Amino acid sequence: APDAVVLGALLAVNGFVTTLWNIVTVSLRQRVVPGELLGRVNSVYRLLAWGLIPLGSLAGGLVAHLLGLRAPYLAAAGLRAVALAVGLPALLGAVRAASVFNRAPRGAADRPA
Repeated sequence: APDAVVLGALLAVNGFVTTLWNIVTVSLRQRVVPGELLGRVNSVYRLLAWGLIPLGSLAGGLVAHLLGLRAPYLAAAGLRAVALAVGLPALLGAVRAASVFNRAPRGAADRPA
């Protein structure tokens, strides 16, 4: 970042988006996954999420060493953009499916007169 204010703004946006992602994905997982499998699904999710952090740190260090200190941030931005482009349609489809299955049938009181 060119200065501390821009860096602070970028970190704030990153924190907000990360928090939003966690809320949406955990809520969706709790809705879609059957209760008896939720513990197993969460454990695999955490294994992959937390287990890959050391590999990401290693890759970031190698990229920084080879291409400079700003390169890992650019690479991370590119990877996040690709992940968003790939994952967003599936996530939106799952949200739509979950909302269709969880709608209550309209009763006579809900119908317009």
